[in-house]
Amino acid sequence: MALFEHHNWIGGRWLAAEGERCFERLEACDSGSAETREHRWPESSANDVRAAIEAAASAAQRWTNATREARWRRLEELAQSLVRALDAFELGGELGLSSADYGAHLAEHELRLFEALEMHREGPASVGVFAFGAHWSDGPAGLLARLAPRLLAGECGVLVADARAPQAAQALAAALESSTLGDGVLNVLHGETREAREALLATPGLAGVRWKGTQAELEALLARLGPRAAPTWELWLCANRSLIVCERDNPSEAAERVAEQAFSRGATLSGQHPGHVARVLCHQRIYSRLCEELRSRLAADAEAQTPCRALDDDLERHVLSLWSLGVDEGATPVFGAPPTARERGRAEGVGGIVFVNVDPAGALARSSRPAPVLSLVRVASDEEGRELRTRVDLGPRWR
Repeated sequence: MALFEHHNWIGGRWLAAEGERCFERLEACDSGSAETREHRWPESSANDVRAAIEAAASAAQRWTNATREARWRRLEELAQSLVRALDAFELGGELGLSSADYGAHLAEHELRLFEALEMHREGPASVGVFAFGAHWSDGPAGLLARLAPRLLAGECGVLVADARAPQAAQALAAALESSTLGDGVLNVLHGETREAREALLATPGLAGVRWKGTQAELEALLARLGPRAAPTWELWLCANRSLIVCERDNPSEAAERVAEQAFSRGATLSGQHPGHVARVLCHQRIYSRLCEELRSRLAADAEAQTPCRALDDDLERHVLSLWSLGVDEGATPVFGAPPTARERGRAEGVGGIVFVNVDPAGALARSSRPAPVLSLVRVASDEEGRELRTRVDLGPRWR
């Protein structure tokens, strides 16, 4: 077993965290490999946060004074360097994906990165320091795509890595080491401790704060910070979504689409990815046929029956609560089962579950947190399905 020690990236240097606290991740080099590696990541303190803020503030005027075209060229070079270097990081193993599965997952983010650079090539200038919360679903290329608008505008930032999948931020920091972006323009902190997060978000004079999480996470964040919070919040909600199956749709084709968008490994990480399909709002005339086609499709799909590892430590508890909720509300489980002691834990993951005859007004149908649980809801018309989707689905921008 190989041991890897990691540090924060602050002011253009790798710096050990002030304290000795750390957290560990034991990971397979590939989801199909027996070889494992142990990673140790620092738990940053409030003083580490202050050091990163100071580094970004020192770089802000110089970065803003550069022309937007110069900033764009440096960010494009960073993007190209990041994409070339990603093969050196076993990011698939961190998410429980094979290299092939992760390749498909990564390709979409790489495309989004270069699209974001082109989209924001022109725009108004800004100066200051912003705080940015990483999220495991973005991957390294997706993180840079989300950072690009503010960096192109002229702001400098502090990125807080997601402790569930810290390798993505580590890959971005490694690309920064060889980039021409400049020391302190972007700083990377590990160990998303409550102390560090609150010290960062309570910093006076931040140009902006951008965070991504479930509704419960974002509400808890705001409740803890209260009036100390920066005025320019961008809180993005990690939520699932509905898919409408219309009266004239082909049930077999629709079942294949539903299975892919609900339980695929590369695209949805077995139902854990924000934006995956968690509700199917199906016209009553083809509802029974869709249910049968979907059951047959999933029963023959080894991918759907072999889920990814659980990215959230409490995913098992959440899935168990959804199972109890569905049974209490009169829904019928037709695929999967509640987690058992043998299946529990991050390494094994949590299997997918499908409920039919779900009450559209019930709590199960309205659950927004990403999880490998699919609800099939019968609607009387295509229009009713569209109206229900509008009421139930939550938009990506939370506040």
